Amino acid sequence: MRLVATRILAALLFVISFAAQPSFSHNASRPLISYTIRVDPADLSGFAVEMRVRGAGNIVRIAMASHPEYDDRYWRYVENLSAESRDTEPKVTREEDALWRVEAPAGDFTVRYRIHLPPQTAPIRSAWKPFLSPTGGLIGDLHSFMYVVGAASAPTRVTLDLPSGWAIASGLDPTADPRTFAASSIELLLDSPIIIGQFQHWDFAVNGVLHTVVYLPQPNATAFDTLSFIDGIKKLVSEAFKIFGKAPYHSYTFLYQDGAQGALEHLNSVTIGARSQS
Repeated sequence: MRLVATRILAALLFVISFAAQPSFSHNASRPLISYTIRVDPADLSGFAVEMRVRGAGNIVRIAMASHPEYDDRYWRYVENLSAESRDTEPKVTREEDALWRVEAPAGDFTVRYRIHLPPQTAPIRSAWKPFLSPTGGLIGDLHSFMYVVGAASAPTRVTLDLPSGWAIASGLDPTADPRTFAASSIELLLDSPIIIGQFQHWDFAVNGVLHTVVYLPQPNATAFDTLSFIDGIKKLVSEAFKIFGKAPYHSYTFLYQDGAQGALEHLNSVTIGARSQS
């Protein structure tokens, strides 16, 4: 697990000093926007997304963001995009690869689409790429959610409709509903991957700041010393705090996945591949 420890420290140092955000335009528009993701256990080839928009104006552009360091171009995997409103059927026009124009006279509409997950071609999956399996997966962030152009600063919520027995972990804020999470902005939502499924979970605090560690194992996972694993992470967090003095986050979540490699830092979380046999 030495390589894992190195990745943890690198992630913390990066996040405390700088957090890369998806690139898109801003303005003062603040419509009401919320989301739902549905995972059907009978079809794990992808998942359904619903985006509800209220008060956005008669003509709205929605888009998928690109990461400043990489672009997985998940707009290629958008299927069955449609829009509806209470009184009229909105007109949807695809203007560019990752940009759609929605004409809804009342300014209120709901967009529905499906993300069809691409086949895994690499021998080992990259830890930041979405996937689904019978026991869990990784969803959310800019691989899943569209946004209203010019409204990235609007607060939002996402509700997850998941198979029975699946838990949820992310850097998003919990709400009274255990299936619903809040973000202070859509920009933050697009920077927040979500682990779902049957995972292990630990909490600890450093300098009063809550840190959560989750580990999503594969069915054939090799047992390892979890006490030493968590103790090592806690020590690394403590060392990072000594260097920078305080954290720029109110809580932080480590999203570990068995059977994956690499890592990607986010403002309130990090996705890390950590194979149990290593």
